[in-house]
Amino acid sequence: MGGAGLVMTEASAVEERRRISAEDAGIYDDAHIASWRPIAEFVKSQGAVVGMQLAHAGRKGSTAPPWAGGKGVSLADGGWERVAPSKTPFDTGYPVPRALELDEIRWIAAAFRRAAERALEAGFQVVEIHAAHGYLIHEFLFTAVQFARG
Repeated sequence: MGGAGLVMTEASAVEERRRISAEDAGIYDDAHIASWRPIAEFVKSQGAVVGMQLAHAGRKGSTAPPWAGGKGVSLADGGWERVAPSKTPFDTGYPVPRALELDEIRWIAAAFRRAAERALEAGFQVVEIHAAHGYLIHEFLFTAVQFARG
């Protein structure tokens, strides 16, 4: 067996105001490229392929980090507005998100593209779009299924 396999980052935010928590890693700014480059280069120097997982929290965003309880952070406490395909909360106890407008959906798609370009510029060889766990892309899939069921 050759090589060390694939090493992936955890979810890296494509947009600052739509992170899971304020502690999340991101690739939403050109300044992040220089910070990620040494990590990508080190992983490659060890014989592995390096990948970055891109994410948008959607209705699950604006939470405290897991080590601080993971509960929602209100706007008054420094949190940010949650957005989703619909006004359906993620679960009981989660706030109602604002439904996205079509222009915002286009902007988010472009944010994923820009983040992928930054990841490649930083030296990552694989980009994965996080489409599970109730984050934004998963929310669109779930909403489509609910709509199809009537």
